[in-house]
Amino acid sequence: MAEDSNAKVIAHLARLGHLYFLLNDYRRADAFMKAMASIKTLEDDIAEVAPELLTHHRKLQFIGPSTIGEILDCLQRGTSDRLERLEAEIGNHPEQPPSNDTTARTYVTDAGKIVWGALS
Repeated sequence: MAEDSNAKVIAHLARLGHLYFLLNDYRRADAFMKAMASIKTLEDDIAEVAPELLTHHRKLQFIGPSTIGEILDCLQRGTSDRLERLEAEIGNHPEQPPSNDTTARTYVTDAGKIVWGALS
């Protein structure tokens, strides 16, 4: 079912974005959050579209070769080497992005609390 595949990939990309945010790598965090928002707009099943992205160079906004690799790993294995490495490096941080908010972007308040806002 398209919704299951898409939701799985969206959650994977959100987790990557969140972990990069925790590492203060805002460029990568932002890239994965934008890719997540792009998948959210996709009407097709990402499991069917992802191989086409690689073989026919179909363009999907904010999704480049690295993110395509993440998507394929997520669909095939349910995780990726990158996600496993980041989780091992950071640990299982309690602040998780809202699973249904696919336009989220992380911010840190003056008090140091992680909050989620609209993707710009």
